[in-house]
Formats: sequence, structure tokens, C-alpha cells
Amino acid sequence: MVSERSTTLKAWALVTYLLRANPGLLVTETRSAPGHPTCLTLIRGGEHLIDIDEAGTVTVPGSPAFGTVPVSDFFERVDSAAFREALEESVGLRGISSPSPEGSARPLTFQVLTAVLSSTRAGDQVWEAHNEVLDTSGREPYVRGYLECFPTAAEHGPRIPGLTHPRQRFWALLRDGAPVALLDIDGHIHVAGEVLHLPTLHEESGFRLTRTVAVALGPVVDSF
Repeated sequence: MVSERSTTLKAWALVTYLLRANPGLLVTETRSAPGHPTCLTLIRGGEHLIDIDEAGTVTVPGSPAFGTVPVSDFFERVDSAAFREALEESVGLRGISSPSPEGSARPLTFQVLTAVLSSTRAGDQVWEAHNEVLDTSGREPYVRGYLECFPTAAEHGPRIPGLTHPRQRFWALLRDGAPVALLDIDGHIHVAGEVLHLPTLHEESGFRLTRTVAVALGPVVDSF
């Protein structure tokens, strides 16, 4: 269990790193076929760039030369920083500007989720983060229904360009399988009947991530 959580955390850490460097990227959850592993998938302009599956394997579909790599290599190798840069270069991200209309909101959303998964990885409760929609690659997407647990999120905005389903903008934080917070990649978080704006909280917290998470998620996450 600890090993699985460590692998999951590394996957989220890599996604967060890539988003902070390239905030215009989008992240979805995908499954290519029944019985196949679920992936965190990074896309840009509708182009499928990088898959990180639940077993901790990183694949670059458009760059076979990069091969498949354990996610741990991006953090545990002596040259891990250079290796992360090589991953960006393999999908054409290095040296380009990839602005997001939401500014820092999108990467901050994933920083917060990663921080929670990190702080809770050794506890007895099982913490996970999942998209509202599982993209099943051409078949009918599986809508998980987390949105119905958060009435304040019902009036969500229009579909974000690059996403194929309007609910893909939402990521749920789950404790023992039950959703306790819903994060919109536009920077809003729905928790305990409230709607908070993460970039505003982050600024008010002196840009300290731990403090931001404590203020936003303190009612549901005991470790902050």
C-alpha cells in the first residue's frame, strides 16, 4: 500500500512539475480499453502528449524513441532534473511559452491536490484524486457523478477548449472513496458548502502552499 501511494504521489508530482512549467497544458484521466490501467494524460490543443499510468509507467505516444519509463526515474536518478527536461523536449515543450488564460490557477489546483496526497500518504485513510470524467478513448465517457455531491458547483462554466466533456474541468478529492472536495481547474474549490478561490487564498497566505491548503481544506484534511 505504501509503495502504491508513493508511485501515485510521484505521478502527481510529475504532472504538477509539467503544469508549473507549461500552465497551458490540460490533464485528463483516460483508459484506452477495458481492463487497461487508468492514466493521468497531459494534452495540449487536443494533442495527446504524455500518459502516466497507475502502475507508474510514463509513455510518450508521439515519441516512441523516448520509450516507456518508470515515473521514479524522474525523481530518483542522479540526472533527474535533466531527465525531466528531456521529457519536455520530447513533446516540444521546452523553450516555448504556453500561457493559460487562468494564469496560475491551473497549476495551483494540481499543487494543492499533490500536497494533500503527500501529507496523507502514510495515514490509515486512503486519499485519492480523480477527474469527474474517465475518458475511454472514443467510447462513451464514464461520468463518475462527484459533481452531484457539491451543489455549489452546479453552475460551472462552459466547456474549457481542449477538453471533450464539460465536466472534465473538475477533480475530486476522495477520502476512503467518498468525495470531500471538488476542485475546478479555473481555481475554485468547493468544500464544506463553500466556494473558495485558490489563487486569492494563495496570495492571502503569502504564497505559502501549506498555509493555502490548510485554509482551503482544513475542515476535511486533518494533516494540515
